Amino acid sequence: MTKARESLDLNGFDLPGDLKTDEALASMVRAVATAHGVPASQPVAASVNRGGGRRDTLAIPATDDELNAYQRSLLAVLLDRSPVPTSRSQIATLAGKSIKSSAFNPNLNALVNSGYAQESTRGYQATEKAVAEMGDYRPAPQSGEAAVQHWLRKLPTYEARLFRTFIDGPHTKASLAEAAECSLTSSAFNPALRNLVDLGLVFESDGGLYSLADHLR
Repeated sequence: MTKARESLDLNGFDLPGDLKTDEALASMVRAVATAHGVPASQPVAASVNRGGGRRDTLAIPATDDELNAYQRSLLAVLLDRSPVPTSRSQIATLAGKSIKSSAFNPNLNALVNSGYAQESTRGYQATEKAVAEMGDYRPAPQSGEAAVQHWLRKLPTYEARLFRTFIDGPHTKASLAEAAECSLTSSAFNPALRNLVDLGLVFESDGGLYSLADHLR
């Protein structure tokens, strides 16, 4: 039997809501271990502070799969966007993850350290190793109605609501808010619209008019 690596001490780690299950915590610990060069074939034990003076040792068994479900969801985004570099915030948005989650950075870093993704000043891209690993993965359609429908399913609810409105034509911020039945002063409105622009799904003209990107028409 393979001996577990010396425990990764997470004493003092503040468990957010999305990591309060052992499954979610194990995913994060495995990602941290991978980032430190521990292969998936090596079991890991983590000493965890549960709060209230309670400490547990969480045993993460070895696995033949180098990628956990969390990492696969991030990698799927990179493959969808390939070969366009994708920023951390874009990856989080499209994967439906919180960029503030304590699981996000370790899992993204694990993809880089394991050779499934590469990081540059422009963002992250999937590598050939990722393509080989996710061989049964079907890339997102790149243009036309099929691409529009793909992104409507993929985008977070608020972004999808705005995106759907552009199918009928261009909008100013004011007309977009009215057509989408959203509040122009909502704290979610501008960030969601900016996400669509940053993702290349919506084009912003100099006159403050927003429209569906050319490749989606």
